[in-house]
Amino acid sequence: MATLIQADNICFSSDARVILDHVSMQLDDNEILTVIGPNGAGKTTLLRILTGLMKPTSGTVSYTRPITFGYMPQDLHL
Repeated sequence: MATLIQADNICFSSDARVILDHVSMQLDDNEILTVIGPNGAGKTTLLRILTGLMKPTSGTVSYTRPITFGYMPQDLHL
C-alpha cells in the first residue's frame, strides 16, 4: 500500500495553550480516516493542519502526490 499522508511529531500551540502535542500518523491509499474525540481535543486543528489550511507549530506533514481535499466545517462564516 502507498502512503498518501505522513505526519510526524505535529505540535500546535495557540496563546501558550498546547492544542496538539507530538501527533504522528500515516494514511495509506484506500484507507478511510475517522477522527473522534471530545470537544476541544484538537480534531479540527489536526484536520486543518493535514489539509494545509493551518501550519503546525512544529513537526512535518508530507504528501506522496498532490491530493485534493473536501472540507466542510461545522460552522461556516462567510
